[in-house]
Amino acid sequence: MEPEIKVVFLDANIIFSIAYSGPEKSRSFLLLELKKAKIIELVTSFIALEEATRNLKLKKPSSLLILKDIIKHIRVLEDISLEEIECKEIYSLPQDDRVIFATAVGYKVDYFLTGNTRDFHHLLGDVICGVKVMKPAEFLHLGRKF
Repeated sequence: MEPEIKVVFLDANIIFSIAYSGPEKSRSFLLLELKKAKIIELVTSFIALEEATRNLKLKKPSSLLILKDIIKHIRVLEDISLEEIECKEIYSLPQDDRVIFATAVGYKVDYFLTGNTRDFHHLLGDVICGVKVMKPAEFLHLGRKF
């Protein structure tokens, strides 16, 4: 029996990091390799993708071509409003992160990967409303367990 493919939501900073660093330097680029191997499915939200794109335009416009290639491998989900989700922990996040995390919860993804330790520090390592919140390095450390 084939193992179930896990759905992994990428926060804006992860998409930004992969594009900014490029495939040669970004450890998180391994996520795209796992997706290509059909081990995981990668998703994000429109707001997260817009945020990553905006930050790349400001900080490293030359990486926009890498971003264009990256998003070919990521399914972009419609953003979900907070009113559609019953998850009180969402309100512990800053306003900008609430809709992004609500979208992950609403689509019942398996993992939410973020490098934003400032805003997500209290959620990291926990399962919040059915979604495991992790840093990419911790997720990659899981290996074939997922």
